[in-house]
Amino acid sequence: MKKIDKLDKKLLAELQKDCSQKIRTLSDHTRVPMSTIHNRLKKYKKEGIIKAFRAVLNDEYLGSYITAFVLIDAKKVSNTSLGSEGISIQVSRMDHVQECHVLQGTYDLIVKIKAPTIADIHKLTHKISLIDGVADIDVFIALKTRKETTQIDLD
Repeated sequence: MKKIDKLDKKLLAELQKDCSQKIRTLSDHTRVPMSTIHNRLKKYKKEGIIKAFRAVLNDEYLGSYITAFVLIDAKKVSNTSLGSEGISIQVSRMDHVQECHVLQGTYDLIVKIKAPTIADIHKLTHKISLIDGVADIDVFIALKTRKETTQIDLD
């Protein structure tokens, strides 16, 4: 884990709110010289603290996207089947997959999907079920999303 100071936390929190802010605005909000802000931003990118600057799209505005969570039970690893790592690599490459996590517990993986229709989710989950090493899947459709964020609490 990288060690970050109070200024890093303040600046990173500002960037998480709105990464399109100009250096002057960031300088005003943090009360730090623009040159320091510029140097910190370069450091964050170089060290991988900031992975990317991107737009967060409103899926409701773009069309009614459906969120689903897929829990995957992997077969016990044999010479012919993939383990949870191999399954996660294949699933991560699929369209509409937003997140894929290897788990400790009853299930081996959880996958977050956003797709335009239930039919798209059905096609994708069927494709997942055919991956060598997948023993079983459970699909949960989100009826309502109360909170969805990529922000990390820095306090």
